[in-house]
Amino acid sequence: MAGKQQVDEDFSKAVYMADGSSIVHITDKDGIILHVNDNFCQISKYVRAELIGKNHSMVIDSHHREAFVKNIWSCIHEGTIWSGKVKNTAKDGTAYWVNTVIMPLPTTEGKVGRFLTISHNITGQVEAEEKLRSAQTYLRSSIESYKDVLIFSIDASFNYRLFNSAFKAATKHVYGTDVEEGMSMLESITVKEDREKAKRNCEKALTGRAHTTLEVYGDMNKVYFETIYSPIVDPNGKIIGVTILSANVTERKLAEEQIIALNKELEAFSYSVAHDLRAPLRSVHGYAQILKEDYEALLDDEGKRIIEVLKSNANKMSTLIDDLLAFSKLGRKDIKKTDINMNDLTEHVVYEIVKLTPHNADVKVEELHHIAGDYGLIYQVMYNIVANAVKYSSKKENPQVNISSSKIDNEVIIAVKDNGAGFDMKYVDKLFGIFQRLHAQHEFEGTGVGLAIVQRIINKHGGKIWAEAEEGKGATFFFKMPGV
Repeated sequence: MAGKQQVDEDFSKAVYMADGSSIVHITDKDGIILHVNDNFCQISKYVRAELIGKNHSMVIDSHHREAFVKNIWSCIHEGTIWSGKVKNTAKDGTAYWVNTVIMPLPTTEGKVGRFLTISHNITGQVEAEEKLRSAQTYLRSSIESYKDVLIFSIDASFNYRLFNSAFKAATKHVYGTDVEEGMSMLESITVKEDREKAKRNCEKALTGRAHTTLEVYGDMNKVYFETIYSPIVDPNGKIIGVTILSANVTERKLAEEQIIALNKELEAFSYSVAHDLRAPLRSVHGYAQILKEDYEALLDDEGKRIIEVLKSNANKMSTLIDDLLAFSKLGRKDIKKTDINMNDLTEHVVYEIVKLTPHNADVKVEELHHIAGDYGLIYQVMYNIVANAVKYSSKKENPQVNISSSKIDNEVIIAVKDNGAGFDMKYVDKLFGIFQRLHAQHEFEGTGVGLAIVQRIINKHGGKIWAEAEEGKGATFFFKMPGV
């Protein structure tokens, strides 16, 4: 009897000591709840009367498989203390996690009679771990989704922290190294020149300077890699590592090189054709002039008309050659951006048009915003657009051209509006194509190259050009450029 009393006293002391800060409950050998403390009631949201006499399984979450629960009972019935994480469900259906220790309490005969369970709420910790695992899963899935991009991160000591399988395979193929987390990047790169290059680029990123490199490997069969080095910054603003993304851009670079080569060939061809065409054109024009001057008295009116047609067509062909050469030159012309006063530029444009093309159009220029661009090229843009507006409104009784601008954020939109011939908007996609004309040559002269040149200039500036019109009621040309 004295032994049983001692056991009960020791048991009571253990419960008392744990009762204040822990979640405590006691069950009999069948799991029937004999005692719960206030903390157990608070977290489970049951009152004590709803728990006493019930099986403890009422609070165990279905997250745990049957085998998990059986293992616990097998362990404690053998008299062994069990510890681990358990997910429970409160009365209102909310789940909570507890770090649990279950201690078998022997009777005076030495048999297991009751179980003392002491737990601590670790729901916040488990949820944080779950979020971390989820974030890592998403991160891993993200970097693995880029099969053609080598992705890896290093810490400030150049040790690998994360990498995708594409990088692992490439490093194995190139350097014969099986990379592992924690391995030194410098040890994994077995070619000295590559190792020093990688070290320099990572050191630059570790100073906070993100940068991109284009690296070429091989002599005969060149392979191009575009690599981005980005600093990793912790919440306190400290640089703790570098993320590197390296993509094989060989196809793109070879295509770019091919385009450059083709453009050079086209340019050479253009100059060759221009040179070969100019000589016979000069001959045609010259002989036509000789016929007119030396044999005019012998020619009837039709003969004189034919000579003028020959001279006119020779001049048109010469103009077309000049336009084509100007169009081909734009591809290699460098842009030198300056602050352009569009009112001054437009004033000069209108003066030149009046001087070279007599007309009776009423040209009004509103106060225009300044833009950032290459003065010579923008002059060419305005000349083409304003000259077109004057030309296509010339058959109206009161031809009018209005030039205005607007500014949204740091972008300026220049608008040139006329009340001329206009065009059907279903043909607007053809407007800026080379040799595309929406009006017959006998109606309005032109080579069909001017607007193609305009669009190419605007595109080189990173701008945009478009038009709105109605047939017989005029057109408005807009182009958008960076402001200053």
